[in-house]
Amino acid sequence: MTVNDIAKRLLTNFSPEEREIPDNATYPGRNDAVKQAINGALQELFGKGGPWVRKDEIGVRIYPTTSVTIAVTAGSTSATITTGWQAWMAGCTIVIDASEDNEIKNASASATLKYPYTGTTGTKNAIVYHDSITIGDDVLEVLDPVRLDRRPLAVTVSPHHQSVLTEYDDYGIRPGSQTPMITVDRVSDTAGTPVCYHVHTWIPDANTPSRVRMRLTPAPTSAGMLDYQAMLAPPVVTNLAASTTLPIPLGFDESVFLPVATMHLMGTSFFRAMGVPAAVQKSYDTAMELLAGSNPGKTNQIRFVTRG
Repeated sequence: MTVNDIAKRLLTNFSPEEREIPDNATYPGRNDAVKQAINGALQELFGKGGPWVRKDEIGVRIYPTTSVTIAVTAGSTSATITTGWQAWMAGCTIVIDASEDNEIKNASASATLKYPYTGTTGTKNAIVYHDSITIGDDVLEVLDPVRLDRRPLAVTVSPHHQSVLTEYDDYGIRPGSQTPMITVDRVSDTAGTPVCYHVHTWIPDANTPSRVRMRLTPAPTSAGMLDYQAMLAPPVVTNLAASTTLPIPLGFDESVFLPVATMHLMGTSFFRAMGVPAAVQKSYDTAMELLAGSNPGKTNQIRFVTRG
């Protein structure tokens, strides 16, 4: 079913004069209530897992160390990359004037540095290491395996204190083979081939939702290809007139999605005081039973029960 088909079905819960897309000026808010119900249903169903979970394999190009020039001011975190800026440099480590490690916190040539610059004011030569990858807005979670040039990377809880997997057999990493990695002050001292990764959030500004980045350690010096598994976020509906088909698996439009969306619609201000009708509650309960039984990863397990 398309977004428009689903919206029309949900609008039948309103009186005929309230069912217009966009809203009739006399009856505002109905379209927003339907959007809220559709998006709420998508989030609930995708959160339940099973066939609703969308996964994808994502590939990212890793760039070699790249030279730039940067205008800096002594004691300030504000700087401008005057030549050489590229979009992939967002969040990456930058070594300024061959003497000071820093980090580009934002995603612009008008850079915000992590640390105030300690050198003299002026335009300096610098080197950028592609050790930070910005994860797309549609990615809900980064999943293993994360690989660089087909070699698995180990996950760490922090980019600064790692315990990395170091032993490999014919099938990849040998479980439990961990050795501590000693970190040093200078990125250039350890730069080379990454062996681990760390996923973290960053905040573009006070009014923008946080974003996700992946930090590679040690910082790479050569070009390569990174790939990782990703769990994708559910889609967000903004236009009820759209002819886009929602990704509802197994043809469960009628039996699962619409009952769940209707239940969410009953929770909006237009219906909240009325309570949930018995028929809507029953359809929702049936949808949850169907959802639980549709998990493609479920297995039948043998249970041993002692006689009482």
